[in-house]
Amino acid sequence: MSMKSKLEINLFGEALHSLGDQSLVRTPVADSVTAFFERFIIPKELQVFLMSNSFDKPLKFGHIYFDSVNTMERENCEKQNKSCINEGLLIVGSGLNGDPVVIDIKNLTMGFVFHDELWEKKEIKARGVHVDTNLSLGRFYYDALNKKDIFPVDAYMAEEIYKKP
Repeated sequence: MSMKSKLEINLFGEALHSLGDQSLVRTPVADSVTAFFERFIIPKELQVFLMSNSFDKPLKFGHIYFDSVNTMERENCEKQNKSCINEGLLIVGSGLNGDPVVIDIKNLTMGFVFHDELWEKKEIKARGVHVDTNLSLGRFYYDALNKKDIFPVDAYMAEEIYKKP
């Protein structure tokens, strides 16, 4: 399976179209953000996706946000979040309560990170408080918009739905 089909970018496009936000403005990705992607070995196909979905503001799909691509370097490199990118979890958005929404750059599945644990306990590593949904980026945002009544809004809800007992 190619990485593009693993991302299911067509579903993201459908969700984006469904938003119908006429005020969206595509923006070029800053050179510093491109360098950040290279530095942290973000897969090329994911970089291409992000560069073609760079907007001037965050997007809200149901209760889940997709960040402006030009803010991703800053968000990922903040002291409280640095553990995420250092462990291969790229923050691409946030849940309703501020939990980071991440894509695992190794398997390209989406998930949440418990921000309370990550920010308040220095010994905690991001993967230790990560809930993997096993959903592609496209499926994640498509479902966040189209199944918002049952889609998790944060890591707590995701843990109830996706963690195996």
